Amino acid sequence: MKPYYIFIVLLALLGGCEKESGAPSTAVTQANIIQLNDSSSIKLQGNHIKSHKKNNEKGYLVMHEFSYPTVDKVAENDLYGALKKNGYNRKVVANDVTKFKVHYYKKSSPTIGAIFTTQTEDTQYKTIASIYWQE
Repeated sequence: MKPYYIFIVLLALLGGCEKESGAPSTAVTQANIIQLNDSSSIKLQGNHIKSHKKNNEKGYLVMHEFSYPTVDKVAENDLYGALKKNGYNRKVVANDVTKFKVHYYKKSSPTIGAIFTTQTEDTQYKTIASIYWQE
């Protein structure tokens, strides 16, 4: 068999391969990834609710909200685990019945704040995590 026949057959085989439709899962995966101010990114396990920037006197306050089907401490472990891999340390600012507030610090990066609010619906817990920092 001549070499160019093999090349044509290989091209025909590759031409028949189609990429699987992964658009819905890609969109969900991308929503769970937060791009941090230090150009790193973290992936969270919670369900992304919304993200937005709020203009203030210092520039912009970047805000992200996630929902977790669990209590506040478990949701905070997800965020802290991701930030710890990027060199952040944490300090608990408030810990009471209604909210759990934590600040995350990294040298030469803005402080990241997070407020975890747990709600009880019947016998199930739901925590809303509000993650924010100043740009």
